[in-house]
Amino acid sequence: MATDVFISYSRRDKEFVEVLYDALQASQYGTWIDWQDIAPTTEWWKEIEAGIEAAHTFIFVISPDSVASEYCRQEIDHAVQHGKRLIPILRRSEFERDDLHPKLGQHQWLMFRAEDDFDTAFATLVETINTDIDHKKTHTQLQVRAIEWQQQGRDGSLLLRGRNLEKAEQWLLQAAGKEPPPTPLQGDYIAASRRASTLRQRGLVGALGSLLALALTAGGLAFWQFGEARRALVIVEEQKEAAERARNAEADQRQIAEEKQREAEAALALAEAARKETIQALTQAESAKEAAEVAERQAEQGRQTAETAKQQALEAQQAEVAQRQTAEQQRQAAEKNLAQMTQLVDGVSDLFQGHQGINVRVVGFAPIQRNLFEFFLPYHEYIIQSSGQSVNSWRSAEARFRIGQSSETIGDSKRAEHEYRLAFFETKAIVESSATSSKAPSNVIRLLNQTAVFYAWNRMNYGYLDEAGDILILASKLTEPHRDSQDPELIISFSNLENALARLFSDKRIHERAKEHQLLSIELARKAVSLAPENVVYKRNLATYLRNLSTTPEALMAKEERDRYALEGCGIAREADLANDAGVTLLTINIDCAYAGSLDAGHEKTFEVLLDSKEKLNFVIRLDPENIEFKLSRALVHTRLMRVEQFHQKDSAAAKRYFYLALNDWLAVIGDGKTLPNDVWRLRNIYDELRDFLSVQSIDATSGDTDSPEVVWSETERQEVLEQIVTAIERTLYEFNDASQVALIAADSMALLASFQKDSSPQKSLVNLNKAIDAFQKSGVFKDFHVYDERYTWACGTYEARLSIHVDRKDVNLALADLEAIQQYCQPIFKKYDFDFYLLAKIWSAHDKIGELLFNEGRFLEAKPILEFSSYWGRRQSTELLSRIYREGLGVPVNFAQAEDLETLASKQSMKRFTIPADFGSSGRHPFHFYVYQKPDDYPYKGIDDQAEWLKQARGGTIPEDVIESFRKLHQIAVENDVSFPELAAYAVGRANPDAEE
Repeated sequence: MATDVFISYSRRDKEFVEVLYDALQASQYGTWIDWQDIAPTTEWWKEIEAGIEAAHTFIFVISPDSVASEYCRQEIDHAVQHGKRLIPILRRSEFERDDLHPKLGQHQWLMFRAEDDFDTAFATLVETINTDIDHKKTHTQLQVRAIEWQQQGRDGSLLLRGRNLEKAEQWLLQAAGKEPPPTPLQGDYIAASRRASTLRQRGLVGALGSLLALALTAGGLAFWQFGEARRALVIVEEQKEAAERARNAEADQRQIAEEKQREAEAALALAEAARKETIQALTQAESAKEAAEVAERQAEQGRQTAETAKQQALEAQQAEVAQRQTAEQQRQAAEKNLAQMTQLVDGVSDLFQGHQGINVRVVGFAPIQRNLFEFFLPYHEYIIQSSGQSVNSWRSAEARFRIGQSSETIGDSKRAEHEYRLAFFETKAIVESSATSSKAPSNVIRLLNQTAVFYAWNRMNYGYLDEAGDILILASKLTEPHRDSQDPELIISFSNLENALARLFSDKRIHERAKEHQLLSIELARKAVSLAPENVVYKRNLATYLRNLSTTPEALMAKEERDRYALEGCGIAREADLANDAGVTLLTINIDCAYAGSLDAGHEKTFEVLLDSKEKLNFVIRLDPENIEFKLSRALVHTRLMRVEQFHQKDSAAAKRYFYLALNDWLAVIGDGKTLPNDVWRLRNIYDELRDFLSVQSIDATSGDTDSPEVVWSETERQEVLEQIVTAIERTLYEFNDASQVALIAADSMALLASFQKDSSPQKSLVNLNKAIDAFQKSGVFKDFHVYDERYTWACGTYEARLSIHVDRKDVNLALADLEAIQQYCQPIFKKYDFDFYLLAKIWSAHDKIGELLFNEGRFLEAKPILEFSSYWGRRQSTELLSRIYREGLGVPVNFAQAEDLETLASKQSMKRFTIPADFGSSGRHPFHFYVYQKPDDYPYKGIDDQAEWLKQARGGTIPEDVIESFRKLHQIAVENDVSFPELAAYAVGRANPDAEE
C-alpha cells in the first residue's frame, strides 16, 4: 500500500495513536509511523524525512508532550518545507498556546479529545484527507521526484519529459488557491524540465540544418573541417589561486597545449588537402570554377586559423610553465605557513592542556580545542600529500587524536570513536613504515600508545572486547623496542597501555591476567614519578592504578593487601590534589576515598569533603556545561551525600533531595542518546546506587546503633523516576546497541518499571518485560558466568515476572516457554552459585506459579515434577498441591502415606524475615534483611549461611560470626527434633529480644 499519511506524535500518546493508525489502515490509507518501518540499523532521522516526503498528508497529534518535543517540531518544519497538507488533531490541551509551532495555528483543528466521539471526529478527518486528493497525490509525486533530482545534483536524466511534463505544467497552472500550494522546488523542477526539452528540440533542428548545408555545398568538406579547427581552439582557463588547484590547472594547460598543437597540425594538413582538391576541381570542370574559388578562399582562412591556433598553443605552453612555477611557490608558502600555524596551535594546546600530559585540561577548552584541530587538519594532510614526505605525518594523527578527546569530553561519542580509529591506524602506519620500529621517533611511539589506549577503551565501552584486545596487543608489539626508555612521558604511555590491558582482562573476567597487567602499570607509573616527581598527571595515574588494583577479587589478593593499595592510592591522590588542581580524575578518586573513610575518619569530615567537592564541580560545570565527565562526577558526589544523609545524618528528606540531584545529572549525561561516557562502569555504579535507594521501602532500626528514619516512596514517584530512566536509556541503547553496560542498565530499569505497571497496566508491563529480556540478552549476562555477579538475579527475575503475567492470563504455553528459559539460563547459574538465595527465590517462584496453573487446568502429570521442585525448596503451596495429587489420585495411583508425609512437610514450611546489622567496612554498619525458610536436608548451607555468603560476595558485607552460629544451632535443633526451622527461629529470637522486628 502506498503512503498517504504521516503521523507525528509523542510517545505519551501512543495508545491513542495506535487506535488512529488502525482506523486509517482499515480505511485503506497507507500510513507511515515510526514504530513500523524503522529497522534498528536504519539512520533514524533520514527515515523520518523520507516518510514525510512520501506522504501527501501530515497529521500532527497535539498534546503537551508533542508541543514540547523538539523532534516533533523538526518533523513539522520538514513537512512545511516540502509543502505537505497539515492536519492538526487535538488530543490533550494542557499546554500554553505560545508554545505551539506557528504553523499549527494557521489550520483548523480536529477534536480527538477523550471526551469527543472518535467515530464522528474520524469521519471529519477522512473528509479532510479526501479534499483535493488528486491534487495532493500529484503534489507528493512531483515533490518526491524533485527532491531526488536535487539530491542527485540536478541530474538531467531525472527531468520530466513528454506527457509527464505536459501534465505537470497543467497541474501547476491549476494549483492556484489549492492546499498545499506548489513548492519552490517543484517550480524549479518543472521549469528545468521544460528548458531541457526546448534545448533538445533546438539541437535536433541544428543537426538537420548542418546536414542540409553539407549536401548543398561543393566544398562542404573543407568548410566543415576548418570550422572544426576554429571550434577546437578555446581560451585557456584562468589560473587558479589555490596551490592544489594550481597543480590541476598546470596539468590541464599542458594537455590543452599538446592537443592544440596536434589540432593545428591536423588543420594545416587538411587545409592543404582541401586546396589541392579545389585546384583539381577547377581543372575538371569550368562549371565548378565558382565553387572552387569559394573553397580556395575557405582554405586560406583555414590556414590563417591554423596559424592562430599554433600561436595560441605556444602561448598555452608558456602559461603552463608559469603556472607550474606559481604552484611550486604557493606550495612552499603553504608549507611555511603551516609550520607556523602548527607551532601556534601546539602552543595554544600546551597552554590550555598542560605540557605535562594530555589529560590536564583548562575548564571549557574542549570545544575550542576541537575547532582548532579541525581547522588545521586539512593543512596537515595537504602538506603530507603535496610534499610526498612522512616527516610531518604524525601531526595529522595527533590532530585527529585531539579532536577525538575533545569530542568525547563534550559527549560526541561516535565522533570520538571515528577520530580515535583514524588516529590509531595513521600512527600505526607511520611506525610500520620505519625500517624497524626502534627507529620510529619517541613522540610517534608515545602517540601510538595513546591512540591505542583511547581507541581500545572506546571499543571496550561498546562491548567489543576482542577488537580492543587486538588493538592493544598490536600496539604492545610495535612499541616493545622502546620499553627501556628513560623518557618519563614515554614511560607513562606504556603504563597507560598496561592499565588498558588490565581493564580488558577484568572485563573478560580473567582476573589473574588483569592483576599482572595492573601491577606492571603501577611499576611503570612509579618509575615515571621518580623521574619527574613534580608531575601531577603521573601521580594521578599512579593513584588511579593503585585504586584499581585494590578491587582485585579476594581469591587473588588478601583483604589487608587490597586495603594497603587503596590507602596508598588515596594518599597520593590527596597529596597531588593539594599541590595542584589536576582535574576531575583526582577529584573523583578523592570523593571515593572520602566516602570509604580511607582519607579521614569520621562522617562529619567525610561530609565536609563531599560538600567541598560538590562546590568545585558546580563551579566548573558553570564554566563548561557541555563536559559530561564533570556531570557524571557530580552525580557520584550526590549519591555519596545521599548515603551519608541516609545512614549517618539520619535525614531521609535530605537523602531524597540528593537522590534527585544525582538522577538529574545522570539523565543529563545519558539522555541525549549520543553520549557514551568514557567511564561506563561509573555510569553503571551510579545507576546501581540510584536503583538501590529507589527500592528502599524503609530503613529498619533493629539494633541500637541504627535509627535511620523511614524513606517514603509512593508508587507514583517510583514509576515516574523509572519512566525517566527508561526513556533516556532507550535512546542511548538504540545508538550504542552493542554496549553491554548500557544494555544491562536498560534491561534492569525496564524490568523494574514493568513491576510497577503489572497491576495497573499489564499490557504495558508485558511490553517492557519483553524489551528488558531482549536487552539482558544483548548485555551478554548469560554468556559467561564463571565469576559471580548479582545481575544474574536481575535477568532471571525478568523471566519470572513475565511468566507471572502469562500465568495470570492463564496462557499456559507462554508461561511454560518462560519456565523453560529459566531452566536453561538460570538453574545452571544457581547450581554454580548455590548460596544465592535471591536467584533461588526467582526460580522456585516460577515453578510454584506454573505448577499451580497446570494443576488448576487439570494437567496433573505435567504439574507434578514442577511442584516437586518448588516443594523441595520449601514452598508450602506446592507441597500442599502435591499432597492432593497423591491423596486424590490425580493422574497417579492413590497413596495416602505419601500424601500424609507431604502434609507434615507443608506444616513446617514457611518463611520468616529477620533484620540484622551488617558491617560494610569503611561504609559503616547498615541493617540487612535475612530470610529463614525450611531448607532441604541435603542443602550444604545451614541456618543463614547462604545469605551471609551472598552478602559477602555481592555487597562486601559481613554479620557477626556469633549470629551466624546461633542460626546454625537453631537449624540443627529443628532438624534433630523434626520441627519447623522458621518457627523455631522466630520463637527463639522473640524470647531473646522481645522488641526485635521479625
